[in-house]
Amino acid sequence: MAAVARSIGYGSESAFSNAFKRTVGVAPRRYRIAARAAVAY
Repeated sequence: MAAVARSIGYGSESAFSNAFKRTVGVAPRRYRIAARAAVAY
């Protein structure tokens, strides 16, 4: 995730994670788990 955060302009994973949670409503990890579960069904 650090590479993704840097590639879109965030200085750290933490900054990206906080912004993601503020925007989407869940942490990136929880979002990823839910998305994978949705695809499985």
